[in-house]
Amino acid sequence: MTTISIRPGVVDTEMQRELREVHHTKMDAKDVARFAGLKRDGGLLTAEMPGHVIAKLALDGPPALSGRVLR
Repeated sequence: MTTISIRPGVVDTEMQRELREVHHTKMDAKDVARFAGLKRDGGLLTAEMPGHVIAKLALDGPPALSGRVLR
């Protein structure tokens, strides 16, 4: 069995929208600015980007990567 952990990065999801638009009042100002900047500057990944990597690893993940955390 090959097990690989994936840290996909910051992905443009509904959760990101909620962080920026709903929960921003409960967050540290530095984090609010970071997430708003990522959206404004095009720094968010589309869901398809990490999705394709995860699918490829699920199908063909080499055993040499087992136990690793990939970013």
